[in-house]
Amino acid sequence: MKKTLLSMAMLMSALTIVADDYPYLTFETQDGSVKSVSTTSLTLTISGGKVNVTTTGAGGEGIESKEEIVISGGEVIVNASDDAINAAYLKDDNKNWVSGSGNMTITGGYVFACSSGNDGIDTNGDCKIQGGIVYAIGGSNGEMAIDANTEERKTLYITGGSVFAIGSLENGAQISNGTAKQVSTVNKNTWYALYNGSTFVGAFKTPNTTTSSQGGGPGGQNSSKIVVYTSSTPSLTSDVSVSGGTEYFAGMANFGCTVSGGQSVSLSNYTSSGGGPGGGRW
Repeated sequence: MKKTLLSMAMLMSALTIVADDYPYLTFETQDGSVKSVSTTSLTLTISGGKVNVTTTGAGGEGIESKEEIVISGGEVIVNASDDAINAAYLKDDNKNWVSGSGNMTITGGYVFACSSGNDGIDTNGDCKIQGGIVYAIGGSNGEMAIDANTEERKTLYITGGSVFAIGSLENGAQISNGTAKQVSTVNKNTWYALYNGSTFVGAFKTPNTTTSSQGGGPGGQNSSKIVVYTSSTPSLTSDVSVSGGTEYFAGMANFGCTVSGGQSVSLSNYTSSGGGPGGGRW
């Protein structure tokens, strides 16, 4: 297995992950002491703090677990050249896939997953978004914003939280307890205000480049789009001015702010058919 070295920032301290056959965590706490943890479980859980990951070069995935990823709190910022956040299958000693591995569950927190060349969020198992704020961006070659492994009969479930995605969602996504809408054009380097019914959720800034016109894999649909989900009926206003509030995702989102100006965006109902197979699986 390829060894990967990632540097993260957590609560003003350094966190380093070195992954070989199993992950090892070495981190410096705020008091300056250094801790090393050899994990026996491959489930990666983020429940608080701040994690910031940037990768470059071929195969530079951001955060990856060979079993399962659970995010319930904190702020996660990933900018990657490959999959930004990836829950991959675990193999047993006979090189068979371990049942139940490759799943991802997001129940809370603030999650930003941006890939320049693959999927924003990618799971080899089921992907379940049940809460929190999720901002996902698929790569410039037309990969998915949020991808689950439908080839192996896995599913993307969105049942809660708020989602702002640039690019397509996985084909056959199961969406409930809210509504998903879409617009087929993306204005780059632009602030969008997202509303849940009449309630302001937050402001999201699009990157300087947008995704291409071919969806995530053969037969894919147009991924140069914005898909939004909230617990009621979402609406968008583009080209807004933002003041005050608290910046998240290294300035790519703002919550608790005041927005003004802009134009209402005409949204249509999102349909997840026709997405085609997603990008690279491992």
